[in-house]
Amino acid sequence: MSVNDIEIKILDKATYVEKMDTQNALLAAIASGAGSVQISSFKDLHQLVRLGLAPKLFKVGDQIKVEKETSVSISKDSTGITAVSVAEDTFVDYVDEAINGYYEFEFDGNVWKLGEEVVDLANYGISITGTPAEGDKVIVHETAAELVFNIIGIDVDGSKSVTLQLDQCYANIQFDSPEAFYYCSSQLAAGSYKFTLPDWDSSYGGNQTYYFTLTSAVPAGGQLMFPWGYQQQASSVKVSSYKSAKHKNAIESVSVTTTPIADAVDLGTLNGELACNHVHKIRYGNNRYAHSAIRQWMNSDKKGATTSGSGADEVYTGGWWNPQNNFDRPSANVTDPGFLHGIDPEFKKMLGAVSKTVAKNTVMDGGGTESLSDKVFLLANEEMNLSNPGVSESSVYPYWSGSTNADRVKYLAGSARYYWLRSPYRSNGILVYFVSTDGSLDIYYALNSFGAVPACVII
Repeated sequence: MSVNDIEIKILDKATYVEKMDTQNALLAAIASGAGSVQISSFKDLHQLVRLGLAPKLFKVGDQIKVEKETSVSISKDSTGITAVSVAEDTFVDYVDEAINGYYEFEFDGNVWKLGEEVVDLANYGISITGTPAEGDKVIVHETAAELVFNIIGIDVDGSKSVTLQLDQCYANIQFDSPEAFYYCSSQLAAGSYKFTLPDWDSSYGGNQTYYFTLTSAVPAGGQLMFPWGYQQQASSVKVSSYKSAKHKNAIESVSVTTTPIADAVDLGTLNGELACNHVHKIRYGNNRYAHSAIRQWMNSDKKGATTSGSGADEVYTGGWWNPQNNFDRPSANVTDPGFLHGIDPEFKKMLGAVSKTVAKNTVMDGGGTESLSDKVFLLANEEMNLSNPGVSESSVYPYWSGSTNADRVKYLAGSARYYWLRSPYRSNGILVYFVSTDGSLDIYYALNSFGAVPACVII
């Protein structure tokens, strides 16, 4: 063989680094034994998944533990500082981790240090009042809870992906709240109005027309609520007016009557006619996953909403909830932080949005399915080896393949708990499928609060 027969291959830098990463990861897997690998950080885990090594290094059923910050507090040990404070989210984002532990900052007479590193307290969201003296200390305490995720699929939600689902229920969450029955596209003047309930639940007042009189105008963008509860006579329910979807308190609440009022303006029938909502959704919430509060909550890392103003002007500000349609009203969990709030920042960086198919009800949403793109999602019936809602939304994840009811039982605070799926009951606008305490499939109203078992994908 002559020199001219030798093919020389020179790798570019990026290819070389990737090949070395692959080699090192495989060597680590071999060294660790049992086909598993010890991972020192989520950054390393993400790299392994992106290199396509997940099928070689992990198996369905493996678990990943994630810290979720629950509180951040601050104290001082000083002679010159009179007060200290810390911005929770700024601190967690800057340290880039969620832990149970503390960080001690010390002033050396010229600069602040964390260990041997010179730091700027402002970067950590720390504010001080007073003039620090040499030796003064500021201590930030962080507490965290541990979340355990099961690997339920590898390369299922795209190539080079790992799908995770919480091992147990995280919290009780409302799927969606009861909605308004009327949306004011323009100002609704003070005066008399009427609306008609369709022929539904007639023993409790359906199939009748109701009259009411507003003494105050409702501004454009405002809403009218008629919270007709289960086994409640509609005639005993009051109409409440609100300045907007985000206003907490009513402008007024007025009684209804079946006695006709002359010249009352007809708002329509509560079957989606004109500017009216459907009676199903005003009573028991909306089963359309795309519009659900639980979907917003799962995908947010924001704190819960706060309120400003008072009386009819008190409004929810900030937080994760925003109206998804003209009739939407705030979730019962509107002041709770979003699911991703406080979760280890490096873990959040690994998660990618994936497309999920969701069925729609046939009563007011047109039937069929729609595709939604989310980083965090609830599983559908079929994905947990349960029957589909009448149309196919997906296929079973490997983790749940062959599973029994007993396998699907999940707990919250030590007790078996109902938990939501994303699949709607398609014959009405209010019922959503859930897994019962014995692991079987069942349905209930969207307004209820059941356990949440979020899933997500490393991609």
